Amino acid sequence: MFDDLPPDLDRLQTLRTYHLLWVRRINAKIEALQRRQAEEERGRRDRPPPPEWIVELGIGTGRPPVQVHAGNCHMAGKRRRPVDRGEARRLLSTGLQACTHCRPDAQLHIIDLDVVSYGGSWASPGGDTASVLLTWIAEVAEEPLALEPGDRRVEWETNTWSLGAEDEDGRPLSAAEVVAAFEQTAAGIRERIRELGFSGVATFYVWHDVQAGQLRCSTGSVPPDELPFNGTYVVADHLGPVVEGFLADSMPGAVAWSDLDDAESHLEQAMTEPEITPLRVWTSSVGTSH
Repeated sequence: MFDDLPPDLDRLQTLRTYHLLWVRRINAKIEALQRRQAEEERGRRDRPPPPEWIVELGIGTGRPPVQVHAGNCHMAGKRRRPVDRGEARRLLSTGLQACTHCRPDAQLHIIDLDVVSYGGSWASPGGDTASVLLTWIAEVAEEPLALEPGDRRVEWETNTWSLGAEDEDGRPLSAAEVVAAFEQTAAGIRERIRELGFSGVATFYVWHDVQAGQLRCSTGSVPPDELPFNGTYVVADHLGPVVEGFLADSMPGAVAWSDLDDAESHLEQAMTEPEITPLRVWTSSVGTSH
């Protein structure tokens, strides 16, 4: 029989000691994984059921309610609180906007109401749109912040915020005001990261999502040339043009008829010579390492 073990006692005892150490490490890892699985199962078992209804909250003093959702709606914003069926019906009946995705008004049999739209989760009834938007930008620096270099998804889901603009009463915004607000927010996030003791690279970045008609911002533990976009992007030297594109978009997410009229005539050229405009992203280093 083939025997590849050493013939002497000393080396055999050394091999046994070596493999015993590995067995102990393997057993410890098995026990740790079993404990983790047991904890996860206990967490799933003991987790309270999701609320039947939730109300999305705005920003500013008192964080007023802005939209009603079903409890399992994934379109609800991060600011929310659970409500019971009666309060959900009352809020909808008084004119609070219903989510167009989960349609709580239809589920609660409240239809054909004169619902007043407040223009998204960042606006409030009767408020000054410009002041509300600038307040929203400032509050981003105080929101939950995740810096997980090993889990980009957690960073994206926790740190990404968006806002959209609709015609509202109030003074118009200037690009300079928005730029200054975002620069101040970047400074606030930089200070928070310093206080957290995070010693790596971190970037705060802002871009205009033309299709969604939104201005978005996020923070990630990546350098400016490794931002988590699927498509091509370029780092903009100045934030002003990015903000100006957002403020000048009178029909967010829409395509003008004049643009569609020329589509057929340019179809053949577009198929043979595709032209992709890269996304413009403004960045600001907020980490302690560059």
